[in-house]
Amino acid sequence: MRRKSAEKGRRTTCHGSDLKPSTKRYAGASSSFVSKSGGLPALPERPIDYEGWFQDVKKRIEMRSEKRTLIEHVEMAKRFNELHSQWLRLAHTNYELSRVNARASVEDAKIKLELYRIL
Repeated sequence: MRRKSAEKGRRTTCHGSDLKPSTKRYAGASSSFVSKSGGLPALPERPIDYEGWFQDVKKRIEMRSEKRTLIEHVEMAKRFNELHSQWLRLAHTNYELSRVNARASVEDAKIKLELYRIL
């Protein structure tokens, strides 16, 4: 698909082989953009290829955001479970300590009763 550039009077094409050197540099940079941008698709080389590209990028960003949110929710649920299990252990320990005091009181009462019987 060739068209004449009205401004400069030269032919331009949409093919990568006919690109100016400065444009080729940017075309090669688009592949490094993918690795640096965290999985976003490469920038299209031709303007006609931009159709749907922005929607795809927006969808990928939204999915990545939802994934981070889900990971944070899972981490919070794990932390909540840890705290809840610690609380249950503490409550069980407090119950056992109260039982120890009750048993000690019963033992003291038995000893006192035996002392009164002996005397």
